Amino acid sequence: MSPHYFWQPAGHTPDVAPVTKEEEVVGMVRRISVAGLAALAGVALLGGCSSEEKNADADVSVSSCTPDPGGGRPTANGGITNHSSKDSGYAFTVIFKDPAGNRVSEGAAAVSEVKPAANATWRVEGVTSAKGPLSCDITNVVRTAVP
Repeated sequence: MSPHYFWQPAGHTPDVAPVTKEEEVVGMVRRISVAGLAALAGVALLGGCSSEEKNADADVSVSSCTPDPGGGRPTANGGITNHSSKDSGYAFTVIFKDPAGNRVSEGAAAVSEVKPAANATWRVEGVTSAKGPLSCDITNVVRTAVP
């Protein structure tokens, strides 16, 4: 993709490197991820946070991690099982890795409410293209009791 510049006054030459569309999308997803995690953290402050939160990582699993056959954005699918005793919201990041373990893409998801002992599904699309076999890691899992 060709680089583009954010709006500049007429005749102004940018003094920074151009931002590619891919870099802009990655930055946007990161800002959305941070905003989603901040929103869930705000709910935790208002509604209380369970001492069970330390086990939230075990609640989220990956069922498939698939590159796009045409070299486009990869997708991951999975599930959440709420092992806490309260209705809970979840936010997390999916890291897509190549066979050497290098990060090739990432994406984020939020699920607003999962009842205790209930299951929910999720789907995440990576923000950048990735080819070949991939593996997926779940990181930054935040589980927050929903008031």
